[in-house]
Amino acid sequence: MRRSAAVTESDTDHDLLITLVETVKNNHQMVLGKFDDVKTDIMDIRTGSTYTLNDHEKRLRSLEKTRDEVNPVEFANMAREGFNFAKTAKEEQRKTVQRYSVAVAVAVALINMVISIVLGLWPIKH
Repeated sequence: MRRSAAVTESDTDHDLLITLVETVKNNHQMVLGKFDDVKTDIMDIRTGSTYTLNDHEKRLRSLEKTRDEVNPVEFANMAREGFNFAKTAKEEQRKTVQRYSVAVAVAVALINMVISIVLGLWPIKH
């Protein structure tokens, strides 16, 4: 009987080893499939990153070209000159209006005086 028990243990061990080998083989295939998925994901990320970097480089070149064409320092100086010109023109306009106001007031006073003289109201007699 001892011999039959040894055969049964051997058969059981053999069955366990076959199950273990099949399980490892299946897990190995599953792990390889996961690695393929990870490899594909990494390639997609790399391709996307390359595309994004290329896009950024194009935009930077375009911005640099615009910066060189516009020349912000020169543009700022021109804007400052325009602002100063507008400010000066506004001050000159205000001064001109004041001068004309004084001239009109003097003219009105003179006209009133001439009318008063013509009508005989000048000098005013009490």
